[in-house]
Amino acid sequence: MAFRVTPNLLGLPTETSGFNMQEYKEAYALFYTTVIRPIQKLIVDKVNYLFDNELVNIIPFKVDFEDIEENEKNITD
Repeated sequence: MAFRVTPNLLGLPTETSGFNMQEYKEAYALFYTTVIRPIQKLIVDKVNYLFDNELVNIIPFKVDFEDIEENEKNITD
């Protein structure tokens, strides 16, 4: 809880009946919006300030579930 991570993001059992992809996506979206994105923005802003927006181009990382699901379909086909 110190990192504001819900148990299902870590693969720990929850009160529901096993793993639910929809719950996982919602938990990830909340965690990304409230924890990861603000930290990424802070880092990108500081690096851009240090290098004057010219030498370094940082692209923040984000998981795209649609790409993952399509890759899984291609693997199983």
